[in-house]
Formats: sequence, structure tokens, C-alpha cells
Amino acid sequence: MRNFYVLWLGQTVSLIGSRVTTFALMLWLWDVTNQAAPLAIITFINLIAPLSASIVAGVIVDRFTRKWLMLCADMIAGLTTLILMWLSVNEQLMIWHVYVVVSINSFVGYFQSLSFSTSISLIVPKNRYNRANAMNSYLGYYSASIISPGIAAVLYTQFGLEAVFLLDMLTFLFALVMLLFIHIPQPASTPSSETWRGKITFGWRYIRAKPHLWLLLVVVLLIGICSTAAGAIYAPMILAQSDSDTYAFLQVFVGVGGVFSAALLSLWRGPNNLIKGVFVGYMLMGVFNMGLALGQTLWIWLPFAVLAGMTGPIPGTYLQTLWMKHTEPEVQGRVFATNYLFSGTLMGIASLGVGFLADYVFIPLMRKDTPLNNVFGKGDGAGLSLLYFMLVFTLLLVAYVALRLKQFDRLQTVD
Repeated sequence: MRNFYVLWLGQTVSLIGSRVTTFALMLWLWDVTNQAAPLAIITFINLIAPLSASIVAGVIVDRFTRKWLMLCADMIAGLTTLILMWLSVNEQLMIWHVYVVVSINSFVGYFQSLSFSTSISLIVPKNRYNRANAMNSYLGYYSASIISPGIAAVLYTQFGLEAVFLLDMLTFLFALVMLLFIHIPQPASTPSSETWRGKITFGWRYIRAKPHLWLLLVVVLLIGICSTAAGAIYAPMILAQSDSDTYAFLQVFVGVGGVFSAALLSLWRGPNNLIKGVFVGYMLMGVFNMGLALGQTLWIWLPFAVLAGMTGPIPGTYLQTLWMKHTEPEVQGRVFATNYLFSGTLMGIASLGVGFLADYVFIPLMRKDTPLNNVFGKGDGAGLSLLYFMLVFTLLLVAYVALRLKQFDRLQTVD
């Protein structure tokens, strides 16, 4: 797995640099505008740009050399950072420049991440997919989430944006050097006379032709909708019953729990029954998040936050391994991109919809005297806690039912 470790190290360092830049730019936007709207626009761009890229990224990743696609993505991101640095040094940096650069980086960033994830099955033995997926999807992600805000805050406040951009450039160069020193074999491919429309819809047709994968996609989408909707109201739920310091404190421990769990998963081969690993992981996630919904103070939230953070990487790691084992390397780009397009779209809708549900149904309900006050309290925070509880309970219920479905037995036949 030497090639994978080198690739992972380079891309993780680059991810930290990118996260530092994103966080620092959000601090700069707040200082310049003192408004929440620009920050919301950045969040929206980071959702829409990868979804747009996923429409064509799968076809391109399956067609071209994945190593060179990662190199190109890193070089484009490095170039945009260099442009931002030049604008900042010359005191010409404007808000719309940030929007354009974030859009470009989010778009090409999806090509980079898809090229990376589809390369794993080419450089890692099947019996180590769990380890590689835990490191790729979670260990690097949680580590970057913990480290980046602190680095960004120090560099931005003490030295300015130029120092942030310089660090980002150095991390890009490191990732490029790591990529140049490894070999990633290209999967076998056959010439196709399909139209672009046919190539773009291939992933959908591939999944629909395999009932067990189609069912897995549907079930996980249902769970993902519940999880994403709950995640969208998590911060308001905590903030409505405490303050920003409490929320930040909890987030650190969620991240620590995630890093610890991902590290363990990267060392352990994993269960023989991956389906049980996926859905038992989701059930544990539901249970610990229910504890968060029922708590109303830091010291009740804290242990559940750590446990919830620890369960986060479990189902995702085993789920990615299942898709990897049941999808041929030469079509993984199109299949994985289709999976992301559906999940990302539905989860984006869920994030928007849950806000209206909270504001117009659950918060008004819990401002009144009801028997539920004995469990969740009374007021805005109680309304959010009730909705959060119902969402994660539904997640748990769907995972339990899925665990008992015989149709998933076929997913255990590939070694």
C-alpha cells in the first residue's frame, strides 16, 4: 500500500491547506461585510459546484488518466490561490473574486476527489479497502476539520491573507511532488460509440441493472436525508440552548471522536459482513444522536457528541468498500459520480426543507405547553430538539429494517 500512503499524505496536506484558505476567506468576508449572506453564498457554492461537476466528471475520470487528472486539479487550485495572493498583495481583492475562485476550486476539487477515490481499487488490495477508505474519507477529513480553523485564525489575524495563501501554495506543491513519485495503473477500457448523453447516464443504468445496488442506494439515500436534515439543525439546536463557546467546544470533541474512530478503522481489517457494519453503524449513530437531542446542558451533550463523532466514519467506510467491491474499476467514475449526484441533490433539498419545518411547525409547537415539554423542555431549542430526535430516530428505524432485508445477502458474495 506504499503508493496509497504517499498519495493520501499528499492529498491530506493539500486538503488542510485548502481548508485553511477557505476558513480565512470566510473570516475576511465577515470583516469586510459584517454580513452573513456572503458566508451563506460560499456554503451554497460549495454544494452546487461539485454537484454540477459530477454530471460530467464520471465520464472524464473513466476516460482519462486519473493521476494526471489529480495533477491538473491541484495545479488549477494552486493557480487560483496564486491569483488571489497577487490581488491581495496589490490591494485589489474583491468579494466577487472570492466567489469565482471558490466556484472554480469546488468544481475541479470534485474531479480530484473522484479521481482519488476511484484510484484506490487500483493500488490497494481488496482486503485493505476498509483501511484505505477510512483514511481517505474520514481520517484526513476530520484531521483537517480540527487543525485548519486554528491555523487559519492565527495566520489571518497575525500575518494577513498573504500568509494563508503562501501556506496553501506550499501544500499544493507538496501534493504535486507526492503525486509525481507514485504510479497509478489505469484500468482497462474498451472503445465506446455511445453518445455523451449515453455516457452521462451510464452510471444510472448500471445501478438500476443491479437490484441489490439499487436497493442499497435507495436505503442509504433515505438515511442520508435524515442525517443531513438533522445536521442542518444541529448548530441551531445547541446554540438555542447554550452559546457559541459551548457549540465550538462540542465540535472539537466531535472531531476528536471522528479522528479516533477513523484511526482505529484504518488499523482494523473490518467485519466479514459489511452490510452489518454499515447498518449497525447507522443504528449506533442514531442512538447517540438521540442522546444529543434529549440533552440540554454541556455535560450531557459532551459524551454523546464524542460517541456520535466516533460512529460517523463507521457506516461510510464500509459503504464505500461495498460500492468499490461491486463496481468494476473501469466504470467506477461514472457510478460513483451518479451516486454522489443523487445523494448530494436530495440532501441539499433536505437541508433547505428542514429549516422551514423547524421554523413553522416544531418551534411554534414547543413554545406552547405540551406533554413533550417534560422531555424536551419548552421554547425554540425544545422545538429543534424534538425535530432532531424524530429525524435521527427515523434514521435508526430505517437502518434496522434494512439490516433485516434478505436482498442484501448478495452483497456479501464478492471477496
